Amino acid sequence: MRLRIAIESSGAKNRIIIAGELLAEGIPELEQALGVNDNSLELDLSDLSFADSDGVAALRRLTDGGATVVAASLFVRRLLGLDQSGSEQGVTE
Repeated sequence: MRLRIAIESSGAKNRIIIAGELLAEGIPELEQALGVNDNSLELDLSDLSFADSDGVAALRRLTDGGATVVAASLFVRRLLGLDQSGSEQGVTE
């Protein structure tokens, strides 16, 4: 499945929906969609089916920079080093 990125803005919050496969070649598209990274970013990764090591690194940079994961599958949580209950690094699903 090809990478799909959508942005939903609600007041001061920007929700980034990342779906499909996040591979190294998709990182520039993700960075372009994000613009300036700030603490108001929410990441919806519920439809992310795969990420290679570069994709995982990009997502970790976002969470390290203050982005909050609001939805993610167990697979993605494990890739990002989040616990299964979602209590680590701001997973709020």
